[in-house]
Parts: sequence; structure tokens; C-alpha cells
Amino acid sequence: MSLDKKRKASIVFVLVGALIIGGVAMDKKEASAAEQVQMNMEKIDQSIQREIREHTDLSFSSNPYDYIQDSEYYDNVIELGVAALPELENMLKTSENNGLNEYIVAIAIEEISHADVNSILENPDGCGWENAKEFSGEWAAIKAEANIRVKKIIQSNALGDKEKVALISDYGVLAVPTIEQYISNKKIGRSGNGLKDELTQVMNSYGLSTEEVSMVSDYIEAK
Repeated sequence: MSLDKKRKASIVFVLVGALIIGGVAMDKKEASAAEQVQMNMEKIDQSIQREIREHTDLSFSSNPYDYIQDSEYYDNVIELGVAALPELENMLKTSENNGLNEYIVAIAIEEISHADVNSILENPDGCGWENAKEFSGEWAAIKAEANIRVKKIIQSNALGDKEKVALISDYGVLAVPTIEQYISNKKIGRSGNGLKDELTQVMNSYGLSTEEVSMVSDYIEAK
């Protein structure tokens, strides 16, 4: 084989290799959030079943939080951010079970959304939901009413700015679309600047991109 042919063959080989590697990376990147949630939740279930089979100390724990501590698969779900919420809620809603896996899904929803369901429900003992199915019903109602409730809090004459911010913060990212509307309202005078500034800080603390804010809006409006 001539030198030129060897060079051409080498270039083709490199290009093909790059395309294959790039294709794999792209497939992984383009895998939908729903698929990634499903895959990682399956991995969590497999790890739990392994703990049970091997009779480890963890398998005797009744605390769901013990099973997600240092779990790379749970962390993968959380890292997906708000894009994971629709599939997590769907998994909870459609599951025929009401056990440990479902409880972990509920925990993930609260962590990703930064919402405090117990505070929203005003439960003094901090026990608003005892199982995942109970959480599922409460979450659906909270999500459906989030825009209206947050707007009422903002417009309340009986609450001070600090109280408003505290109550709105309980809704986590569910409050972001309404906060954005309030902040962008040019009709609000200087008297509302303090609340605007504080709510802006709350919204920014979630670190959502413009695309993610749009995702939250779509998620809240979805039936």
C-alpha cells in the first residue's frame, strides 16, 4: 500500500471512530429525562433487592432515606432537575405499589422542586404524608393550585413582605412562573420593590435556566 493510501485509510479510520464515539455520546445526551429517570429508578430497585438478598444491615432499616444515602442512581435523578418531575409524578401516580420505591420517588420530587409539602399543608407535627400514595394526591392538588395560591400570597394586605417570602418559598420552583410575572409587572410602584428584590433572590436560588422555567410552567399546566 502506498503512503498516500495509508494516510487516507488512517484518516478514514479516525473519522469513523470519532463518529462512533460522538454518536454514543449524543445518544446518551439525547436520552430523554423520562428514560433516564426510569433507568436510574430501576437501578435503585435492583440495589435495594440486592441488599435484601444479602441480608445487609441496610436491609433491616425502615428509614427510606438510608437507601438513597450515597446512591449514585438517586443522585443521577436529582441532577436531572425539573426535567425529571413529570416522569417522577407519573411513576408515582401509575404505580400499583405503595412501598419503599414509591416513597423514594416522593422524596425525589420534594428535593428537586425545593417544595415543602408539610409546610404548605400547615401540619404542625411535620407529618403531612405517611406514604407515597398520600403524597401523590397532595402533590397533585398543590401543583394545580400553585399559581393561584402564590398570587394570593403576593397580593395579600394582611401579610408583611417577610411572611410572604416565607410562604412562597414553601412552594419551591412551583412558585417561579408566578414570581416572574410579578417581577416583570411594570405597574407595581416603588413600594413593591422590596418584595420584588426578595422574591428575585428566592427565584435565583434555584438556579433555573430560561428553558427550565418554561419546563416548570408546562409542568404546572399539565393535567
